[in-house]
Amino acid sequence: MSCRLLVAGEHLHLLAAGEQGFGNYATIAGAFADLSSLLAAPDLPVADLLLVAAPAVFPETVAAVREARDRCGASRAVLVYEFAKASTEADFAREGCDITALRAPVTASDLRAACEADLALAAIRAGWVPETQSSASAPEPDEGPSPEIPKRRFSDGELARAAQVSTAIDCECPHHLAALLMSLNAFEAYSRECESRNDEDALLHVYLHRATARARAVMEEALTTLAEAEGFEIR
Repeated sequence: MSCRLLVAGEHLHLLAAGEQGFGNYATIAGAFADLSSLLAAPDLPVADLLLVAAPAVFPETVAAVREARDRCGASRAVLVYEFAKASTEADFAREGCDITALRAPVTASDLRAACEADLALAAIRAGWVPETQSSASAPEPDEGPSPEIPKRRFSDGELARAAQVSTAIDCECPHHLAALLMSLNAFEAYSRECESRNDEDALLHVYLHRATARARAVMEEALTTLAEAEGFEIR
């Protein structure tokens, strides 16, 4: 059984449904032009994860996202936004928040990387495991490094330098990619530690560790391509 996504936002629908989207373990249960049209629908399809695009986020926006999430039965919501107050962003960042917030613009890779953990949590709650991971193939927490986990390409120092480079087209992408990779590296280390600390959900944390490592490798390749195109050195 695949994860069911309910999407509000045409751009997010294109990203999630495209070739670089979520793959075979996720299906689009329903798609709406925006959050307002989703909430106006008399009936919503059942979903495991809600994806919402909102140009500006206010307290009532957050409340509407939670209402939509509850109506479709999703375990969490991913909100892609452009503008929000600092206090709202701080709420998103606090531990235990039920909404994963991403500042636009995002690519399909960005969206998938951010949603991996939410999809895993949805999988555990819904009683299914993504096709990329099964209980039969999952290692025990004490098995040691897995060949499925790619090695890091950049050190923390190299990423810090990439975050400060200036490009010929006055582009902020090196800064954003470096920041995203730093976050992925941190979560990868965190989930790796959780594999051995949480016996009850060890399989979940094995999955989170591998999924984050794969997402990190994709973004490392993106940063490498950008560096070659813009002519700046990372190492």
